[in-house]
Amino acid sequence: APAPQPQYQQAPQGYQPAPQPQYQQAPQGYRPAPAPQPQYQQAPQGYRPAPAPQPQYQQAPQGYQPAPQYQPAPQPQYQQQAPRICPRCGATLAPNAQFCTNCGNRM
Repeated sequence: APAPQPQYQQAPQGYQPAPQPQYQQAPQGYRPAPAPQPQYQQAPQGYRPAPAPQPQYQQAPQGYQPAPQYQPAPQPQYQQQAPRICPRCGATLAPNAQFCTNCGNRM
């Protein structure tokens, strides 16, 4: 079903809408007045601003120990194994090779 259309009432006889304001165009070369700048007073001679407050630290409780500094875990040291040499063809093999990758000889 189509949506119902709104019902508008007819304006009373003699109704006139409110007049719209009429703006005049600014004359050529017109510039608005600059915004006023704040006026600051000169500080009296010898004036020094108050020092910034310093943070107040509390005394550490008796027996307090700061947390230890982070130390990275030591890296395990692996022993470097010498490469193996195939006795049949002389190819260089990985230290844990069981067969020669060149000739297939069992190590």
